[in-house]
Amino acid sequence: EVSFTNSAGVTTTVDFSADRTIQQVIDRINSVATGFSAALNANRNGLTLTDTAGGVGSVVINDVGAAAGENAGFAAELGIAGTHAQAGIESGNLQFQFIAESTRLATLNGGKGVAAGRFTITDSAGRSANIDLQQGELTIGEVIDEINSRSIGVFARINDRGDGILLEDTGPGTVAMKVVELGSTTAADLGIKQTARSPGQSIDGSFERTITIEDIALVTDGTPLTSLNGGDGVSVREGLSDFRITNRAGDTFIVSLDGDTTVADLKATIDAATNSTVELRISSSGTSFELVDLTAGGGTLRVEALNNSGAAADLGLVGSSGEGTIAGTNVIEIVTLDALATKINDAGMGVRAAVINLSDGSPTPYRLSLTSTTTGEAGAFILDDGGLGLDAVTLTEGKNAVVFFGSSDPAKALAVSSTTNTLSTIPGATVTLNGASGQAVNVTINRDDSAITTAVKGFVEAFNTVLGRFDELDKYDADKNERSLLFGDYTISRLRSSLYSLVNGRNGDLSGSFTALSQVGLRVGTGARLEFNEERFATALATDRASVQQLFTFKEQQRDDESGEVRTIAAGIGVNIAELLGRMTDSIDGTVQRRINSIDNQIQGFRSRIEQQDALLAAKRARLEAEFVGLERILAQLQTQSSALASFQPLTFSNSSNSRSS
Repeated sequence: EVSFTNSAGVTTTVDFSADRTIQQVIDRINSVATGFSAALNANRNGLTLTDTAGGVGSVVINDVGAAAGENAGFAAELGIAGTHAQAGIESGNLQFQFIAESTRLATLNGGKGVAAGRFTITDSAGRSANIDLQQGELTIGEVIDEINSRSIGVFARINDRGDGILLEDTGPGTVAMKVVELGSTTAADLGIKQTARSPGQSIDGSFERTITIEDIALVTDGTPLTSLNGGDGVSVREGLSDFRITNRAGDTFIVSLDGDTTVADLKATIDAATNSTVELRISSSGTSFELVDLTAGGGTLRVEALNNSGAAADLGLVGSSGEGTIAGTNVIEIVTLDALATKINDAGMGVRAAVINLSDGSPTPYRLSLTSTTTGEAGAFILDDGGLGLDAVTLTEGKNAVVFFGSSDPAKALAVSSTTNTLSTIPGATVTLNGASGQAVNVTINRDDSAITTAVKGFVEAFNTVLGRFDELDKYDADKNERSLLFGDYTISRLRSSLYSLVNGRNGDLSGSFTALSQVGLRVGTGARLEFNEERFATALATDRASVQQLFTFKEQQRDDESGEVRTIAAGIGVNIAELLGRMTDSIDGTVQRRINSIDNQIQGFRSRIEQQDALLAAKRARLEAEFVGLERILAQLQTQSSALASFQPLTFSNSSNSRSS
């Protein structure tokens, strides 16, 4: 209980024993404490109390019975206890302190920790400093000290919410402070990989994320068009028509919204443009429009955009209706549980939101479910609904699994904790916890030969699949006289030969009972495919399990003292196959990659030759074209001369004889 004495001297005792949230405390003060008004402070991280009695005395707030009751000292814990001369009382920051300077970086981000790397801070004056966090396991305090040791205008501390590092710009400067990575994710893991909004502004690495939900303002006649569609408004073509309306009577009207600013303007424009034959209405939901045909025509009401205007689409009215009414789509956002879940998931805060249906027959069966993506205590999170009235209930708390190992007496046993229900306490074994138990549970661990057999079967299937693919790429069909894509390619032949050599031969590096796959039931059989004798393999396992294991997994390595390179000097068949495939498929210097590079070079050479031949052909074509043009000219001249010759008239000669008389 807490006693509140207002400035008029009236004392009220308030019992907070049933309250569990700040909002409940606020409601309790406002409903019980005479002459007091309570609310969240401007930062939404504490209380503001206002004396409303209008007296001249001091305001006194004290805990009642400091030694009794579960809320003894409650006023002191809220930061409002004492005698106050002023009418306004601030509690200060009441948020939970999530981190302290002693907090280890390894515990942040749901136990995933912070990458050991470097980042650069540039202050508002343009001065930069590299922050190196690669010195081993560090704490928040050591990070802060590292930043503050640099001679730049930045001061680091824990923020007021107690959930991250705050970088304050101590200025003066003309550019915004920023933090960038230097080849790691360190700054991002600390939440400070940001650029301040402006010079003088801070960078807050708070792990708190806020989801903003705008109040729904239903459409009215006075609603500005600019507020529709999430503030994007309505696209109007200035000086041009925006859309065409055809009513059911077949009349066509051109509509221009140029100059309209409110929904009332919009209604008036459409009414005037259509001679009052078509009316724009606000839907019953208040979130969209309806276009209603008032004629008695039997045609189709239609709206079509003009001049690439987006106005009709922005109003949700593009389309047609044979019923005389076009019901538009929403022009304001409706905040639903689905929309809220999407906002939460898009925020990337390590919490997964989903809408579930209780299917209980109630009018409101839907609930919002929030689940941490991190298991164990590290996945715990706090939800403040900001007054939305979500009435959230914690269904499962974030806790680590704890098992007492080695003795039924907890005092003698070893306590093993895990963030998941899977334990790897026993080497070579994984234990899955299915539930809590008040009694000791004996775990019997046996060898799982079936799993080994299944793995070998998988190896055989994969081996044969590879060989089958080789055959597809390297074959010749004599009947059709067709060659496959890589027929005769030496790389395919080399790889096939190497694989067969490994599975068929004996391994001189092994000293156990089995040195060849054929001894444990694997051999190349019909169709040059690897076959598996499961019964023989089981017998080999029962006879000498260690030798079978060595056959597949044995590996001995040696480090070169000068170069430091580690190389395999002895290995089992499984390791040899893995290393062979590694050499073949290496993306830089592998056999396959070198062959690809060689083919690419050949293709490039062919392309170069094609380009050269194209150039030669183009030159030859140009030469021939020039020769033919010249020939055409000569022929044209000959034709001209021939025509000229043909135009000459033939010469006519007259023969006469002179007679002489004697």
